[in-house]
Amino acid sequence: MKRGGILNIELSNLISGLRHGHCIMITDVGFPTPCNVPIIDLALTKGIPSIEMVLKLLDSEMVTEKIIYAKELRENNPKLHKKIIDIFEDADSQEVLHTELVEKYGPTMRCFVHTGEYSPWGNIILVSGTDPFLWFEEESTVVPEFYHQRLKQIRGSSKLDLFDQSNFTRKDC
Repeated sequence: MKRGGILNIELSNLISGLRHGHCIMITDVGFPTPCNVPIIDLALTKGIPSIEMVLKLLDSEMVTEKIIYAKELRENNPKLHKKIIDIFEDADSQEVLHTELVEKYGPTMRCFVHTGEYSPWGNIILVSGTDPFLWFEEESTVVPEFYHQRLKQIRGSSKLDLFDQSNFTRKDC
């Protein structure tokens, strides 16, 4: 039996199957999910689970390289915006119009994870990343500028201990 972390089998399997660049969207109760994309519906009742709870759990078990959310979130739901930015301090972020989130990005998701939250513009795309400490531990590999920036971002965050640095001895990063 699993000791802790994410116990929901569908969510655990989803995370295990994510590869670099795969996208999932964590949504509020009302997001209009396309018919052809899998949904993991965690909603039990109003507010349970919250978007924040689900994002924190996912963040503890997956590498998120980038988050994408509606531009409207910053101004129209600043409390949730701050929570999201704080959780993903080690990831890039991108704002798009909510209509773009629904129409352009929605159909491309690997999966939707519905929460029980009623929160305007509470829909966040997580773009799966890699652990650069593992991918670039071999000194003979070239580290592209993007990963120099990722390493800097991770080191400047409070999440450095979530990354495997045990064999990372490079001096050029």
